[in-house]
Amino acid sequence: MVYRVIFDNMCPNWSYEPEENLEYLKYMEDVLNQRFAEIGYLYLKDALNDMGIACPFNENVGWWYESSNDLPWHCDNRISFGLYNEKIQENRRFINGLIPDCVLDFNVMGNLTDYMLDQAIYIGGPELAQDFFDYPWVHHSGLALGGQYWDE
Repeated sequence: MVYRVIFDNMCPNWSYEPEENLEYLKYMEDVLNQRFAEIGYLYLKDALNDMGIACPFNENVGWWYESSNDLPWHCDNRISFGLYNEKIQENRRFINGLIPDCVLDFNVMGNLTDYMLDQAIYIGGPELAQDFFDYPWVHHSGLALGGQYWDE
């Protein structure tokens, strides 16, 4: 699955100046990577909410820190917005300062609920897994206002 969002004038921190948008997005990528390093996981919806962008995806997708060598092919224990993804023509033009909009192409690892459930079963057995599903953040829903959903 592709997790992409357009960063445009519908986003509250967007600017008409491409350089300002690039600096803001690089700053947010650093801030989110610091939080990710501290807590070991991050939901995509939380990353988007921090930028004032609606999350059009499954609310349980995101990143988790994987200490083993079994990382998925697209992950390196860092959050990436895909700003330098050369396959996206809009981003090449954005990086070169020609347009103020870009496509945020997130490198999410997958469904955090599945990962955390696997860890709960591994660490504490079925009882801990049941306790995990009793937390309200696992099954909540709702979207904020923000940028547009973009898919190929």
